[in-house]
Amino acid sequence: MLFGWLAAFYNAPEGVVTPLARDLHGGAAAVGVILAAAALGETVGAIVLSRFVAPPIRLRLMGPLAVGTCAVLVLFSWQPGLPGSLLILVASGLCASYQIAANAAFVSAAPDKQRSQAFGLAQGGMSLGQGIVLILAGAAADGHSAARVIAVCGAVGTVVALAIAASWARGHQAPGRRRRP
Repeated sequence: MLFGWLAAFYNAPEGVVTPLARDLHGGAAAVGVILAAAALGETVGAIVLSRFVAPPIRLRLMGPLAVGTCAVLVLFSWQPGLPGSLLILVASGLCASYQIAANAAFVSAAPDKQRSQAFGLAQGGMSLGQGIVLILAGAAADGHSAARVIAVCGAVGTVVALAIAASWARGHQAPGRRRRP
């Protein structure tokens, strides 16, 4: 569930897309292209991960991809132009494909009789988190560049993702390896 909630951080660019497009000297078309970039990455990443990567490997990649989807946004601190911004957003979207493994792990972990309740909690937390981060990012973009706001959201998300990924790795070691007490 916590892996799913990371979406709040890597979706922050959506909350500042108009100021970002303005900063990049673009108009409505730039807004559309910026929004499409992450979606394109997510689509390609989901296809590749679900069709060409075995489920056990997906689980091993989940932590690194979760970290990557936020960490790549830190590159906005360099104030890239429109092409660089689009590449960063596509890369972040590609890494967001980890959600496939996170959703599968969540379904496996949720007890059958409480699965719908668990999904409700997960979806509610994801929506609340995204709403809060988008509002805060939009407010921050009033006094700072949109690129800086995205970079900060990426940095915070990276720290949170690292903590979640480390916890996941400790609790889900490869079969045959002993857990340390």
